[in-house]
Amino acid sequence: MAMPHNRDSEGRFLPGASGNPGGRPRKLAELDPVLDEHRSPENVRAVLAKLRELALAGDIQAMRLYLDKVFPTLKRLEDEIDLTGAPDAVLQWLGGK
Repeated sequence: MAMPHNRDSEGRFLPGASGNPGGRPRKLAELDPVLDEHRSPENVRAVLAKLRELALAGDIQAMRLYLDKVFPTLKRLEDEIDLTGAPDAVLQWLGGK
């Protein structure tokens, strides 16, 4: 099989030759205003409230997502966290980790 003109004998790209000559595709400028409408604080609050509702109802995926978004990557704490009153499903999920 013949080697493409922009590669050496081992198949690596030659200096100055790109594997993506067209470059990164341009972003659609008209998409930003539409996305900004959905990024409003009111929408974020509504989505988090629904996610919390589902998590408290026992939805394990919602619990995981809610905790990941509200408490991202917790580092070890010196003090213990008081989980008094936490739903049993949350305590079971945390105990399973």
